[in-house]
Amino acid sequence: MTNKIMLSDISAGTVICFCLLVLFGMCETSLAATYYVSPSGTADWNECVSESTPCAVSTAMSRAVAGDTVIFKAGTYYITAGGRWYQPDLQPANSGTSGSPITFKSAAKGAVILRAADPSIHSSPFIGAYNREYIVWDGFILDSSDISPNYAGGRVIFHTTNYCAITNSEVIGHTWNTEDNYSAIGATHSEYLTVSNNRLHGFKNGFVASGMIFFNVYHAIIENNEIYDNECGFFDKEEGTHNSYRYNYVHDNSNLGVWIHTQGGKNIDDIRIYQNIFANNGGVNMSVDSGMTITNIRWRNNTFYNSGGPRFAGNGVGNGVSENNLLVNGDGATLWGLTDSGSGNTPEYVDYNLYYGPGGIYLVLNYGEGSIYYTNLSDWQALGYDGHSSLDEPIFVNSSGNMSLISDYALASNSPGYNAGSDGNSLGANINFVGPEGYCSSHGVKIQVGPDYFTSISSAYDISETGDTILIQAMAFPEELILNKNISLKGGYDCAFTTNAGYSTIAGKATIGGAGTVNMADMIIR
Repeated sequence: MTNKIMLSDISAGTVICFCLLVLFGMCETSLAATYYVSPSGTADWNECVSESTPCAVSTAMSRAVAGDTVIFKAGTYYITAGGRWYQPDLQPANSGTSGSPITFKSAAKGAVILRAADPSIHSSPFIGAYNREYIVWDGFILDSSDISPNYAGGRVIFHTTNYCAITNSEVIGHTWNTEDNYSAIGATHSEYLTVSNNRLHGFKNGFVASGMIFFNVYHAIIENNEIYDNECGFFDKEEGTHNSYRYNYVHDNSNLGVWIHTQGGKNIDDIRIYQNIFANNGGVNMSVDSGMTITNIRWRNNTFYNSGGPRFAGNGVGNGVSENNLLVNGDGATLWGLTDSGSGNTPEYVDYNLYYGPGGIYLVLNYGEGSIYYTNLSDWQALGYDGHSSLDEPIFVNSSGNMSLISDYALASNSPGYNAGSDGNSLGANINFVGPEGYCSSHGVKIQVGPDYFTSISSAYDISETGDTILIQAMAFPEELILNKNISLKGGYDCAFTTNAGYSTIAGKATIGGAGTVNMADMIIR
């Protein structure tokens, strides 16, 4: 590919050293194999490397090993119940390894539908993993809408797993006639789980049926999902630690958008909830059983629309952060503080928020018995909180007229929250990054050897080390870069970072100084 670099806005006086990398005929080699399955496949394992001779799903479950990819050919697969609440019907016999997961993938997103073979008795989850590592499920539709209300089958479960993922999928639920834990995706005693770019809906039981319920889950990343028409959105229950919920669109759930709860002698710490839209849910709740604590909950750049704000029950909630959020309610924007009456803690930081509600606001410190509610923002600010916050109508774009689209939640340029955040950006969620449609934008940049994604080149560059290669999607990045390390920038990538057939654009300045040498490929600077 011919490399194209345009240097129309480089700072004067800088020393520029570009090495253009032109790669010819490079291809990746791997010992991994790709196999094919179909609803009626009968081939042996060594024959189903051809799409024309697929094998049965059961064959792939028992034979796939680290590095293998199993492609499910388009069609409806009727799953026979055979698992338990903690073990899916389609249980891989083996684990993947770091850099070589076992990937089960639909031939095209949404082209494969999983349904119960006998919906009158199906009680077990369809897919997931039990006691496995590095398992990925990608692109499926799980439809349990016809399963009997006496059973909670047809969902996803990860139990005692590490580094597993479900992505690009839709999980359709049904009403279960039991008030117990029930969710589209469940995870227990698992670490480094990724749940991304999914749609989760239709889970009901009159209690806590949720898009997700987690028990003892650590270092999870929950991103770019749309979760709606359930009882709850997220339910992080019992000892959740270092979990991140970001870029999700959680709306029209009858009970809560988020519920953070701990029990059984377990504490919750370091939950990061940022760049989400919570709309038309019952609210947000954090609840603690006696003697336990929830600490270090970070709420940043969220849009709460007719969903209330954080509210607490029980003692032990404290050390929270609320920054750059929009809290907008039809009858009153409510922030129930960031600590409670029994914790003895005070919020770590509360500022740069916008509150609005025609029915007034209700701000409270130390929620619980004897709480004092502040309905005047200046009185609240006198406590040392929200010094840069405001009480004003946010003025959303609302192009649909009924706040039914993610794009409706963008702030108009005359909004008091526009570019009013602590970082100079707008308050609330950036709608370009939210939901399944925002997945690519929120993952626009990555360091080649690392697992993390970034929304800007500069944020990746800041933590990169000498010799790193930064991969960049084929989109425009309006930013100014100061480059002073030996780094490679490779642009033009697709959303999955598998091919680079285009160009990436830096719509700003690239200032190169110091002793750094920058190798660029497929980049435009203007």
